[in-house]
Amino acid sequence: MRIFVSIWNTQDIRQMTLTAFLLTARRHTTISISSICSKLQLQLQHNSNSSSNNNSRPQQQELQQLLQQQLEQRQQQLLQSQERIEKRLDDTGTVNKGMSEASRDFTNKLLRDKGVAFKMLPICLDVLDDAFSDRLYKWGDNEQEKDGLPGCQAILQRELLPLKSDGENLGIFDVRSLALPEVHGEKQKSNGYSDLAIGDLATLSLPNTRDFAFGLSVALIELKTAKAPLKNGQLLLQLISFSSISNAEQGVVVLGTDCATKWRLVYFTKFNEITIQQYVCGKKCLDDLSSLIESSAERKRSLVPSSLPSIEETQFPEDAEDPAHSSAYLNAVAHHLAGLFPSEREDLLPMVDENRNPPPMIYL
Repeated sequence: MRIFVSIWNTQDIRQMTLTAFLLTARRHTTISISSICSKLQLQLQHNSNSSSNNNSRPQQQELQQLLQQQLEQRQQQLLQSQERIEKRLDDTGTVNKGMSEASRDFTNKLLRDKGVAFKMLPICLDVLDDAFSDRLYKWGDNEQEKDGLPGCQAILQRELLPLKSDGENLGIFDVRSLALPEVHGEKQKSNGYSDLAIGDLATLSLPNTRDFAFGLSVALIELKTAKAPLKNGQLLLQLISFSSISNAEQGVVVLGTDCATKWRLVYFTKFNEITIQQYVCGKKCLDDLSSLIESSAERKRSLVPSSLPSIEETQFPEDAEDPAHSSAYLNAVAHHLAGLFPSEREDLLPMVDENRNPPPMIYL
């Protein structure tokens, strides 16, 4: 047993045991469904035969309906049990990481599953205000994020407010207790939190409205201490999650900062593309953040994918089956596909080579 434990750690053993248990439970549940349904059907038939001799026809029908209801209820209970077991089995193969712990490979895989890419712009070196450094937060040696949050919030309020989005005045609110929506893909999922949100001042200042914070906000602020690094994986997943619940949708933006030396914005530039911008000057970063927030409604509308042309809108040659028109027909198809998938235009055109060979198979 010592040799076994040295090879497999405790977590692996627990995972293997759980999987074996769930597989066994699924098998027994499936057998139970079949067995119990058969028994209930036999009981239904037996009671029906008995009642035909001892009871009147209305009583017989009432008994049959009662037994049928019992059969359907038991079937439903067993099926629900099996669905729960199937979900647990599926979860045992799913990698679950917190947003703050997401590695680059984990984040890249999850973004690919969501059909989203990201790009990093060169560091912005513009300096707008040399005196801005005098207004930054000074972190103590042993300070945690929770210790520096009030001071950083005060700095951000002073530098950003007043601020409006879509005609509404905005405020900065503490959202540390609110969980962001889960981001999930193929066998991967991630959960997390953030620190501050910039949202509707009038509504979120009222009592008992904090659970509306993400829906009524246009920006998140992920706060780090002077010693803690900003993590692109965390900021990217926060943006994906936040955009799924905010009324601003893909018009939202995430700021990662320590309110001292680290300044980074993450936002959508296309419906399926995210941009990461690092700044040297905090003043420049906050100015760009203000611009992104003020234009959030416009960006939300512009980031919706354009409608694709329908097949009816494309003119194809008549008598396409005629060999004389086959080349023209294939080129017309190629032009249509190139309109649907502009990034593949070079591969789709031309579809007929100089020897009039048919095109290779295209997998859409």
